[in-house]
Amino acid sequence: MSILFDEQRFIDESMGLEMQRDFDDFYKSTWKIPLGTKEPYDNYNGESTDDDWVFWEITPKEVFNIFIGSRAGTHKSVLMKRFMTYYYYKNFKITYFDPKSTDTILAKRFGSGRRSYKRENPVKLPVVGCLPSFVSRQTGFAPLPADIISKYEYYFTLDFRSITERAEWQTLLGTTQAGTDALIRLAPKCKSFNQLTSKIKDDKDVHVGSAKSLRNILESWKVDQVFNAKGDTLKFGNGTMKDIKYKFINIARLWNKGLIPDIAFMERAQELQKIVVTKVLQQQMRYSETHNVRKLNIHDDCMTYLNDPNDTCSQLVSQTINLGRTKKFNNIFAVQNPVEFNGNIIDVCKDKFIGDLGNPEQVRKYFTKEQYDIIRNLHYDDSQRPKIDVEYAWFGVDRRKYQTFYVAGSPCGHTW
Repeated sequence: MSILFDEQRFIDESMGLEMQRDFDDFYKSTWKIPLGTKEPYDNYNGESTDDDWVFWEITPKEVFNIFIGSRAGTHKSVLMKRFMTYYYYKNFKITYFDPKSTDTILAKRFGSGRRSYKRENPVKLPVVGCLPSFVSRQTGFAPLPADIISKYEYYFTLDFRSITERAEWQTLLGTTQAGTDALIRLAPKCKSFNQLTSKIKDDKDVHVGSAKSLRNILESWKVDQVFNAKGDTLKFGNGTMKDIKYKFINIARLWNKGLIPDIAFMERAQELQKIVVTKVLQQQMRYSETHNVRKLNIHDDCMTYLNDPNDTCSQLVSQTINLGRTKKFNNIFAVQNPVEFNGNIIDVCKDKFIGDLGNPEQVRKYFTKEQYDIIRNLHYDDSQRPKIDVEYAWFGVDRRKYQTFYVAGSPCGHTW
């Protein structure tokens, strides 16, 4: 039996969130996000006041671009979920790009309430887990627990006919000039990916060797169902099976349903990640032409698809930054190793939050000497690191102010 994503059923199951809004409108009414406490939360014994907290001011018109840098396990994702929760209640259209983790999907559960601000209640958000066909197919045969993969309900595929730019094909396949020209010329004329693969073989403008190499690459994508996939049966390590059908992703439809797309890549196919992000951002740009709404893109662990400032994906992300005020784009970028990231993006992010990087020297050039001295003092050796439920000190530069704080818990679900 096929198990398909039912958007209306998902909305109905999320009505607990609607009931919660009725009895507690704190998230809707507040214009401050409590990021964390000035000292470790447990030091207050549950009796903290507003003076003990660090807040982020929500401004109705100002756009923001936030950079977050910290190594794994230091509550980086928790900080992003705090932003996601509060901006969801301000009616932002949110998309979460998730190259590595599987924790974002848990935002559809209620938070634990631990280390929370006094007026916060645990909430759940209408996050819908989205998997591209090349991820879900590989995941079905990988040792990922079925209880995790089953939380993803929206399976989508790429349409090869939507790739119309030479740079996009070159990013995806690394093809020669002649091969790229052939793809641009032939793809719009083909009704199926099989037909495109056949036409490449017979194209007289492509050298025989280049055509063979290109065709082999396309054949491998066909096996992995990268483009125009119809359906599949996923088999998991515990013996369960799941029949799925793919659709082309429609960000406008998901947003109009009040959903938060969580597009997960599970560390698969870096170059394909770039194409998916590019296509989603292009849809968002078109949406902006007819919908005057504020948007928030959260780019978690985005070194994988924003590592080259010259490729199409990075340039389009830069465009969302440059058009932030007119198109109402806001962005959060989070990385573990800033040295591997696009420094141009870090430069334009006026607001920066730095946790334990291990080697703080990577971000020295982005801060004043006074600020960097504070950041450097946040870091300590692994031998000194507490092993259980540690609270990590963070340094934040928020609209030209700066201070240290300890990240509060996630209002929505976070850990498995």
